[in-house]
Amino acid sequence: MYWGQPNYFGGGGMMMPGASNAAAAATSGALGQVTGEEVKLFVGGLPTEASELDIRAMMAPYGNILDIHVMKPSNYTNQRCAFVTFEHHVSALAATKMNGVHRLNAQDRPIVVRFADTQGNKRPRT
Repeated sequence: MYWGQPNYFGGGGMMMPGASNAAAAATSGALGQVTGEEVKLFVGGLPTEASELDIRAMMAPYGNILDIHVMKPSNYTNQRCAFVTFEHHVSALAATKMNGVHRLNAQDRPIVVRFADTQGNKRPRT
């Protein structure tokens, strides 16, 4: 474990003062913490040319994927997002480590990977 990385499998990790905790933010829902049953992830900040195959290749190392739903590119941001459903919570949790770190292409911004909001707790669009 390194500074700034939470330890998901046995207690909280330590953070350096002033460091952001993107991985911990990815694990919290709109109104609370992860229950341990979530398997669906929101993946945002994807380039417009990202395909289901690209997303599957990026996520497959973390576990068995049951479904990928790729949204149409945004007219405003020129990016797209996807929802990825894993078979097991631990796989989805492991994939959240890519939040703010992984880039689909070297020239792109890092992607957003967090647990998807539940139907009743959707975040407002900004």
